[in-house]
Amino acid sequence: MEGWEQRISGLNSEEQNFVQEMNRIDGITDLPEAENELNPWKERLSTVRKSLPNSVNTILDRSLFKVILCKNLGSSGLSSFVYDNTGPKGGVVFLDTKLLNQTANEWITQKENSPFISGNIQVKVRIESDTKDKIETAIECILLHEVGHILSVQEKIVPDFREEYRNFSEFEFSKGIWKTEDVSYLDSFFPLRKEIKFYTSKPIELSKNWDSIYPTLEKTPFPTLYSATNADDFFADSFVSYVHTKLQKKTWNLEIFQNKKRVFRMKNGIQEPRCKVQKEYLDNIFSETF
Repeated sequence: MEGWEQRISGLNSEEQNFVQEMNRIDGITDLPEAENELNPWKERLSTVRKSLPNSVNTILDRSLFKVILCKNLGSSGLSSFVYDNTGPKGGVVFLDTKLLNQTANEWITQKENSPFISGNIQVKVRIESDTKDKIETAIECILLHEVGHILSVQEKIVPDFREEYRNFSEFEFSKGIWKTEDVSYLDSFFPLRKEIKFYTSKPIELSKNWDSIYPTLEKTPFPTLYSATNADDFFADSFVSYVHTKLQKKTWNLEIFQNKKRVFRMKNGIQEPRCKVQKEYLDNIFSETF
């Protein structure tokens, strides 16, 4: 069977209509276009495959049916699911090549600052050494996040997206943490969680709120701030965090600077005691698969 990195194509008209409908539902006005220069991106995705452990590539070979390259997607990545009459079998990932132009540390730092008005305070995240800080690592993280969504549906880690009411409280990975997609059992402990929106047009002030966000985050099972935004991203970002820090043994450090002085520092929680249940769940996924 060919590897997942061989299943790469540009956007066709049927896929274009699908993305436009998804964007319409989400209130996004971007009109997707095909990416015609596929070869440079095929080379980058081939590099991504070489950087991933065999165990991760095995999951992608099995579950990632196609990578579709386009422009004006409305986000850097989007996943969709493939079903047969027995249930979910895998999925497809769309990537926006116009947005895949930053190195790993640039990309994740911009992402982490996107919910906030920075002023004299800003967040800096480092997930690669200077010598390995390349566009390919950013693509890898975006791709793995979308594959995390596919895996979560395929392995029934989250409720199926086709269900009218998605009750997360009955699923092992999110039990005791999430009630529904947007409501967490921890909302009384972490009240600002609901106000944090990534890539929002209505950011909140970082200087007034950071000490009620990140120190609180460190006391929760959310490994990253992005994983705290909703129950689906809770698994997808935990999956990326696990691959990056546990399997690839790479760094993940977040620092907050005020007037250029560091005032806070944290690591990705997936390797911390606070995320023990989630880490063990992911341990089991890989031990059962291989």
